[in-house]
Amino acid sequence: MSKEIQIMCIYRSDVGREVEYYYLSNKTELMDEADYLPAKFWQTMGGISIIINKYNTIFSSTDFYNIVKINTFLLHTLYWLKEKESSWFDVDDDYNNDVVVYTGTNDLLKLSEKNQDELVLSFTPVKDKQATDRTDRYFSNETFTKEAWYNAAHLALSEYFSILQEVVKRDPSHPSSKIMLEYYNVWSSLPKSW
Repeated sequence: MSKEIQIMCIYRSDVGREVEYYYLSNKTELMDEADYLPAKFWQTMGGISIIINKYNTIFSSTDFYNIVKINTFLLHTLYWLKEKESSWFDVDDDYNNDVVVYTGTNDLLKLSEKNQDELVLSFTPVKDKQATDRTDRYFSNETFTKEAWYNAAHLALSEYFSILQEVVKRDPSHPSSKIMLEYYNVWSSLPKSW
């Protein structure tokens, strides 16, 4: 039985309030007013949560400095699955066949190919920790179909990019808006589904 997967991009305000972009894009929640300005939006904090079968949250973190870092990871996974390249993505020399992102505390979220149809997701400490904390939520070898991952990541990014477009429209000539439009073009060149 294949797993259903949901990925949610998370907005984090400067005071720590967290809201999923799903709610922001549906206008049931709002970001802080200052975060709707291009320069501020481009630097907003955030993260993702990954849910299996609608109830089992296997990953949830905003420990990525800003939302662009984790969204670039998601974008990179989509390009990687479609065998496309972009100068927006770096390849980690230690994991050149995988797509990885490091948290602010240097833990590793890694997506690998298991076989022709499946992917494996792991979240592990980069270095062996002397002691684990009860809040550590590491896992390895969570398997998903490529189609399920692609569609879930694309949907999560579509919610984020809907807000990005709204921010750009407020001040399209701002230098951050120009960068955000380039970023949007990286995403919009992808097929909407597997």
